[in-house]
Amino acid sequence: MTKRYCAIQYSDGKFSAIEFVKKGSLIKIKSAVSSQINNTSKEEAVEEIIGLLNENKISANNTIFIAKSPLIKNEIKSFPKMPKKELAEVVEREARRIFPDEEFFHDFIIIEEKEERRGKKVDVLISVAPQNYISELFSFLRKIGKTPELITTKIQNYIEL
Repeated sequence: MTKRYCAIQYSDGKFSAIEFVKKGSLIKIKSAVSSQINNTSKEEAVEEIIGLLNENKISANNTIFIAKSPLIKNEIKSFPKMPKKELAEVVEREARRIFPDEEFFHDFIIIEEKEERRGKKVDVLISVAPQNYISELFSFLRKIGKTPELITTKIQNYIEL
């Protein structure tokens, strides 16, 4: 099955987008653009980004947004090996420690499983972001005509490679 995606990063006025096609395990880049957005308002930035996407024929709606913000916190923690459901509960408590007074979204990736003298351990990357930041990202993506399928961070991308 072939599926088209758009990967977008927008931070500090720097906008980048790549459209690619995934067929099985093969990925083919169709188009790419990178530009500095110097507009003063969000509305002007949205209009300029839509123009860049159209000009470079980046039309895939299924979007992966690579988030880059000081609001996103990433931590690597080591835990005893446990069932994934239990690990998810432990990770949620850790996320609450990072953002104790805010609503947040969080996710985690098991980086490594290892054997130590005291038993099996797992190293976990925990990513946490305030809910209002993620809501703003979804709103931005909808304004430029994209459907968010995944919001990820650079560190998550490196780990999953």
